[in-house]
Amino acid sequence: MSYLIFDVQLQALMDQHALTQEFIAKIAGVTQGAVSGWLKGSIPRADALLRLSRYFDLPMDTLLTGRVLATNEVQEIVRPTRVTPELLRLAGQAAESAVALQDALRKMS
Repeated sequence: MSYLIFDVQLQALMDQHALTQEFIAKIAGVTQGAVSGWLKGSIPRADALLRLSRYFDLPMDTLLTGRVLATNEVQEIVRPTRVTPELLRLAGQAAESAVALQDALRKMS
């Protein structure tokens, strides 16, 4: 099970790179108050998380949980798969879940 530790991850990255809340806010396209909230435990919107992920060259999952996928896990994820009706059904469910998660995160912000 992975736990969300975004606040810890962000603070560590800020310390490691000597970055201010103001700088992080500019990278993420948010206010400094939003960054302050993240450091107190709130979770960023998906678009801000994506910008931070790209800036730090880290997967969003790693920013949120601190978990790094092992090489064999990455290979499992990217292995070519024959598209079946079941796979399409599951992809649809995943997309619906992603939208619901984004909505929930938006409401929490």
